[in-house]
Amino acid sequence: SDIGVWPNEESLSMLDAVSSGLPIIVNNMIGEKERVLGNGYMYIKNDLNSLKETLLKLLDRKKRQSFGLIGRKKMINTYSWDKIIHNRINDYKS
Repeated sequence: SDIGVWPNEESLSMLDAVSSGLPIIVNNMIGEKERVLGNGYMYIKNDLNSLKETLLKLLDRKKRQSFGLIGRKKMINTYSWDKIIHNRINDYKS
């Protein structure tokens, strides 16, 4: 796949896709918007034209690759188990 699309609700599989270097498209009603910032786009939920226009934004392969690299780095730096454990230990220390 070249693009991960979640037309309805967010899931942990979004993180898997981003970790694999896929740009993602999600609806604008998701709770964790930071998961898509810089590595994907949001479209207006239940608006087929908005979804279509958003998909067309990722027609360019270089844009998809760029978003994929940004997303992968974001997952490593923010959502990796090492990062989560480090943050939790710091929480306990404070």
